[in-house]
Amino acid sequence: VLDSLTFNGSIKDATKQIPDENISVFLYEYNENYNDSLVYKEVPRYISNTLDSTGFEFKNIKAGKYKLIALKDQASNYTYEPKLDKIGFSSETITIPGDSVAEITLFKEEPEFKYVRAKQISKNQFQVGYEGKLTEPELSLLGIKGDSIKTTFFKDPEKDTLNFWVKPFFKQDSLLILAKSKIKTDTLTARYKDQYKDSINLKAVLKTLKLNEDLVVTSNTPIEKFDPTFSKLVDQDTIEVAFKHQLDSLKNELKISFDKKESTRYAFKLLPGAITDFIENTNDTLNIKVSTLAEADYGKLVMKFTDVENEHTIIQLMKGEKVEAESLLTKDSPNITFTSIEPGDYTVRIIYDENNNGIQDTGDYLQQRQPEKMYFYTKPVTVRANWDVQQDISLKNAEYWQKQTLKEKYDLEKEKEREREEEKKKAQ
Repeated sequence: VLDSLTFNGSIKDATKQIPDENISVFLYEYNENYNDSLVYKEVPRYISNTLDSTGFEFKNIKAGKYKLIALKDQASNYTYEPKLDKIGFSSETITIPGDSVAEITLFKEEPEFKYVRAKQISKNQFQVGYEGKLTEPELSLLGIKGDSIKTTFFKDPEKDTLNFWVKPFFKQDSLLILAKSKIKTDTLTARYKDQYKDSINLKAVLKTLKLNEDLVVTSNTPIEKFDPTFSKLVDQDTIEVAFKHQLDSLKNELKISFDKKESTRYAFKLLPGAITDFIENTNDTLNIKVSTLAEADYGKLVMKFTDVENEHTIIQLMKGEKVEAESLLTKDSPNITFTSIEPGDYTVRIIYDENNNGIQDTGDYLQQRQPEKMYFYTKPVTVRANWDVQQDISLKNAEYWQKQTLKEKYDLEKEKEREREEEKKKAQ
């Protein structure tokens, strides 16, 4: 007897409007031998994939109970490798015949937090790498006595790395670094030798500021102290401008806030000694020039939401995969205004922040936890210079948006397939 039952479904992505192509979809028999770890080491009973569309279909399967898994299988080995692959799963067991369709959300798991390495970079600098979500980090030295030994650290803005600094230099073959976080403590060893001392290098993060943005100065070495009496901020007419400053040690940023005018150039002059770093370097004379555009060069977006059911919802304006602006939406405050928005087309991403921690939490396969729900508004929102744009959005249609987006993609693929077939017929 030939197995003749079928089962189909669709794939969506936890963070992207259009899922990746070529997603592998697996059915594992749900019997006395099944456990959730099988996906790490065993090939499934049935395999399908999405090819060019977001839909999948299994044919010629036998009656029974199954666990449904989807992978962005980077190694093409039909097993789950968390560091490489995205995964999605059906929370419920699939019964065939009975269930006929399912939808799976793909997500990238957050790896379990751990410190992974420590190495010396320069005379006073070490790098401590980590994996997973960094929370409340602390770094210190073990086995070194004496109050004269000082340490500090800051997070690398581009890598999963903490820059750990030690002074003064002392003769020792290796250092033991005690690395702590909110959930884990580890001890790392780094070889230690005399090298060249770093010099200080300061730069501004942005040269063109919006009226609601601060002037941010960063350094390659840890900023220890800022003396505002050795600095001056002037506008294009050389009129001195009052400012406030704040030092963010974890990001190693000096933030300069001041009242800005439209279409104005500013110069922030740092005299020698204005900034002192952790290893006693001081800056040379430095002029940092920034400017503002006219407010008419930007647009304003007013968003009014109805049918707001979640207590906390994150609204993001996206260009591609980059978040340009975001705000929190609540039942009590269903309206959001974005100001000083650069003209262009934006996608609105909506995240249901169930635990109110300000981010979209990803899923966990072994704990069978799905990622927090996320939706994209179907139509792009266009912001024009010197225009106030209002966008009304009903959140009760959020489930429909995703299906509509995927349907449009599917219809477009079918149309392209039809055109290819017509071209073949003409060629023949």
